[in-house]
Amino acid sequence: RAGTMKHILVPVDFSELSDRALDQAVELARLSQAALELVHVTAAPVAVLPPPLEVAPMVSAASLARESLRVEDELAARGERVRARVVTCTTHT
Repeated sequence: RAGTMKHILVPVDFSELSDRALDQAVELARLSQAALELVHVTAAPVAVLPPPLEVAPMVSAASLARESLRVEDELAARGERVRARVVTCTTHT
């Protein structure tokens, strides 16, 4: 296995195109015996205001918490789908 990939980082946004890219990454991981690491990054929307406030959230903490749970569920579902295809997979948000 010298010189082969050990880990493949796969960014996901839960779109159809992202899912197709994930399928391709699974096949590449199977061929190279690599582990997949799925990552989803969410930027919380903020408004930049003049001092002394400077930065203020544009959505409520409750909305952010709901979105965080949704993202975790979506990412976990994709991780399970990958593992069902006998590929090692970890997820990160």
